[in-house]
Amino acid sequence: MGALSIEFAFISAVWLFLTLVGEFVFTWAGNATCSKYLGCVEGFAGYDAFEHLFFGVAGALAILWFCERYPAYSILPKQRWKAFIIVVSLIALAAICWEIFEYIQD
Repeated sequence: MGALSIEFAFISAVWLFLTLVGEFVFTWAGNATCSKYLGCVEGFAGYDAFEHLFFGVAGALAILWFCERYPAYSILPKQRWKAFIIVVSLIALAAICWEIFEYIQD
């Protein structure tokens, strides 16, 4: 198992735990509960910021892992700066879609 696989597994496990516990088990991530008890909107140290940070890292590692594991389906070019822009753009798109989902849900 390569280093990328280990990093991906660890960060994904942390993000999945935060998401499952926060949003579905205890509903900490709901705006009313989260802001009141966990300080979701209290700058970078709030629960929501940590959840978004771990999603971004886990998503980027997932893209890199998939492209390394299945090179025939890779969307990343050889130039690192182009690959960086593509990965960041895909994570930003996923984050925007998630925020739209949260807005509709509220």
